Amino acid sequence: MAASSLPAIPVRRSPDPRVKVVRPTSSTPELPSLLSTQLAQSPDHSLPETRETSPDIFSSPLKKRWHEESGSGYTVKTLIITARLFAQGIIETIELHNLTKADRELIDKETELEKKRIAKKKQREERVVHKREKRVEAAMEAKKKFKQKAWEFYNKKASIIQRSWRGHKARRYLRYLQEHKSLKALSAIMIQAKVRQLLAKRSVLRLRTALLYRIRKNRIEPFMKKQTVIRIRNGLPLFKGDLDEGDFDLEEVYAVFLQKIVRGFLGRRIANRLKRLREQSKLREAAALEIQRQYRGFMARKHFANIKYNRGALQFQQQMSRFERAMKSMEKKVDERKTKLKPNERKNNPRKSPVLSVRHREGSSSSLVPPSSGVNTGKPKSKQHF
Repeated sequence: MAASSLPAIPVRRSPDPRVKVVRPTSSTPELPSLLSTQLAQSPDHSLPETRETSPDIFSSPLKKRWHEESGSGYTVKTLIITARLFAQGIIETIELHNLTKADRELIDKETELEKKRIAKKKQREERVVHKREKRVEAAMEAKKKFKQKAWEFYNKKASIIQRSWRGHKARRYLRYLQEHKSLKALSAIMIQAKVRQLLAKRSVLRLRTALLYRIRKNRIEPFMKKQTVIRIRNGLPLFKGDLDEGDFDLEEVYAVFLQKIVRGFLGRRIANRLKRLREQSKLREAAALEIQRQYRGFMARKHFANIKYNRGALQFQQQMSRFERAMKSMEKKVDERKTKLKPNERKNNPRKSPVLSVRHREGSSSSLVPPSSGVNTGKPKSKQHF
């Protein structure tokens, strides 16, 4: 059979290295030669199984054409290999010629066996996947239990740590309260002792004062009586008549004595007040002198600043007058030179514009100050006072 009479045989890629992938072209060999090469490469006629399910190769119109044609000459092994290739998806469409009934039954059985093998393989794979899923589920369950146990262990240890920390904190706070209470008691005792000491000192001072008053009274009264008697005795010759007939009065003597004491106290108080007034007057005088000194210095500095400003303004006016005279002389020389030049020379040597403008004639003379003059053209901060 010629190669042109055979249909195209599309071939898929196969993971088996024994099966060659062939693209049908015009020079593709006949189907028997292709199958013979496949048989030569696989002498045991066993090809690797795949997950793909093989469609029925004896469906119409292929079955119809097989009934019409006869005498194909293919062997049983060739048909089996063809069916396996078709079942694996290596051969998509192929035309087989002149198959006998026994050959077709054999091919049907082979395809059924191939389908059964594929189904068994799928079942095995499903069982493997199921076992793997069970293992994964068991591992996840074990992991979950481990996490739960770890979390329980963590909570237990955390509660122990928290209990220990709370106990330590409570004991420390209790110790602080005890120390604070003892310190508070000691502080209260110290304060009470100081207050009692102060009160005792005051009471002792009062008692001492009263005792001294009594002692002085007991000492002064006899002395005063003696003095009174002495004075009376010394004054007896001055009186005319007897003592009963004189004008002497003991109360008057005491009144004079008290008046003397009061006058001494009032005199000392007035002297102290006058002393304080003298000190205050001295302080006021010193403060007034300091204020006057500061004011005179301020006015002197202000007057000096005004003098300095006036001197700078005078220097500036002198420089401006000199500058104007120099500009006038320069313009005069330029005009004289212009009159002396001929017309051709005047064209070749045009007069250049003056370097500085003449705005100083209009009053804006501050822009014409030479940079090296060093004159302060600014106004003083305060007004002038002469």
